[in-house]
Amino acid sequence: MLARHTQVLSRGLIVFAAVGLMAAKKPAAPKVAHPAPAAQGGGPADVPVEFFVRGAGKVEIEGTRTTQMGTPTPAHLTCDSTSPGDCKISLKKDEDVRLTATPTAPMKFRMWQGLAACKTATCTFKPTGNTTVVAIFTP
Repeated sequence: MLARHTQVLSRGLIVFAAVGLMAAKKPAAPKVAHPAPAAQGGGPADVPVEFFVRGAGKVEIEGTRTTQMGTPTPAHLTCDSTSPGDCKISLKKDEDVRLTATPTAPMKFRMWQGLAACKTATCTFKPTGNTTVVAIFTP
């Protein structure tokens, strides 16, 4: 019966019916690109870096991380031997990260484990992927 009505009725009704169907559809939500979140405020260009402290002392980490909107922002973290679970941060890949190891007396900074190029208590490196760094203090 509908097919017969369609032939008999004017084109205006067919167009009206099509418009009516389109109006009944729910409009699609606009697509907005958001970078995938990374650990501790990082963005897609960041890599996870984990720090450990062996012996009495602390390590200060200064670098750059990416906000969720993709904007580079300064990152600062201080770790000591009492905070091993809190010493993870996402830092911008291939950008300088400055480390400063400060011993608690009578300890002395001995070495960085995981960073072969770093020989002194103050070191700069560029994370290229998942990185684990250990600051070792000895008497």
